[in-house]
Amino acid sequence: MLRDGALGLVRIEHEKLIGWIIWLGVRLGLIPPQRYGHVYMIFRDNADRWRVVEATAPKVRLRPLTPRDIAQGDFYDVPDADAYQRADAVNYALSQTGKWYGIAGVMAFAVYRLWCLLAGIQPAQKATWYCTELAATAWRAVGVCLLPDCRVQYTLSDELADSPKTKQIRAAT
Repeated sequence: MLRDGALGLVRIEHEKLIGWIIWLGVRLGLIPPQRYGHVYMIFRDNADRWRVVEATAPKVRLRPLTPRDIAQGDFYDVPDADAYQRADAVNYALSQTGKWYGIAGVMAFAVYRLWCLLAGIQPAQKATWYCTELAATAWRAVGVCLLPDCRVQYTLSDELADSPKTKQIRAAT
């Protein structure tokens, strides 16, 4: 059963830029092989419709959850989160709507293991996001670290799927 704040993970599509970046990172030995190439958060709006908030080029956006999402995505819940944490995590992600997609972050992410200092110092207010960073940060903002080290930068989609804090669920249509 889908619940607010669940993560939708999309299998790698090699015809998209991120698919090629992941492929190259794996081939160069910078990252381990990956199943997923994108992540988004889902929630029910006031009209009881399932919605998606995601960081994708060109900006963080809000859109409907589609039958294609359900057919192509795997969904992961954060089972230990209470209703308040779920609502606050979604609201955090929603508050980032309209901010720019961080393509520079994605490129730095692909070579993280070689040049981990590329990210530099984070500004107090983030101006750009990429998909895994937005999801991990939204949960961390409400006290739920999806990764054991509470890292949000350079987070791989597969790391969120394999996290001890997430559990795979089936999509309810």
